[in-house]
Amino acid sequence: MQTNTYIERINKVNIIMKILDSTHVIYTGEMKKIDINGFNKRSQSKYITEKIVADFELINKLIDDYDLINAATILRATLENIFYIIAVNYDKKLKISLDTTISDFRKVLKENENDCFFNNIDLDSLNRAYKQLCKFVHPCSMKEYLSCLTNTKKYRKYMHNNIKHIMVTIEYIYLSFLYKNNVDSLYSVTMQLAVFANFYNVSLFLQESEGDTSFIKEFMFNDIDNKYVKEVQDMVREINDTLKCDPMLIEKQMKLLPDEFDILVAQTEYCDVVNSILKRRNKIFVWISYYILKKRLYLLIKLFRNT
Repeated sequence: MQTNTYIERINKVNIIMKILDSTHVIYTGEMKKIDINGFNKRSQSKYITEKIVADFELINKLIDDYDLINAATILRATLENIFYIIAVNYDKKLKISLDTTISDFRKVLKENENDCFFNNIDLDSLNRAYKQLCKFVHPCSMKEYLSCLTNTKKYRKYMHNNIKHIMVTIEYIYLSFLYKNNVDSLYSVTMQLAVFANFYNVSLFLQESEGDTSFIKEFMFNDIDNKYVKEVQDMVREINDTLKCDPMLIEKQMKLLPDEFDILVAQTEYCDVVNSILKRRNKIFVWISYYILKKRLYLLIKLFRNT
């Protein structure tokens, strides 16, 4: 791959990273404004509820440290706590015992998903996120695959962005619950931006891994007919088909949404911190700039010596 192409792709990946970082800062900032005692209807869940924001901040740190397996493990546990918090706050008669499972909480949400209380709580998204995190956490071929991608230099940033997108999606749904569906336009626009950033991330990963099918088959050899693998393949195929119809779709949305986002965030206390994230210079560019400068200097010295 030519240096210019490599720099361009890395630049796009880092833009995605900054969008997701900004999303996380806004969502956790808004969570901190909520009076937990004011909405929590089950006193026994108080301390679990109080830990949610700290858990998200810990997960974000682990992701940024590329400790993705541990990040996924704690994120799954946090999502289970969110299922629990939503369920016990909705169904006051729900009995909690040693035999209570995540299925009990999901059942409450499923049975009442048409209630106005759940308008902005996308149960399908929560279930998909939970299923994906379970695949990352359980010792299986997907966990092997994720751990290998995380430790492969050219793929690790895509995996970083993927896990962070799952995290901010869960943050958004939890925020919708906390604010009882009175979702601020900033939250929804930020989520739309994060969704397109994730599509962008997937499309860049597909470009990067094109022709590297043997690498994938090494881990997923026994999963050709697996239902989950087929679902992922369908999702990838859908993204590819969409981009074939309109190759510039993602880039157009990535130019339009930030304008709306900038206007909305400028009216909040997050303006300065978001601007600092978006203007942040990544270490790789410092290294690349140094490398290019060093190479050019070497060529100039060589040219000078030959004259």
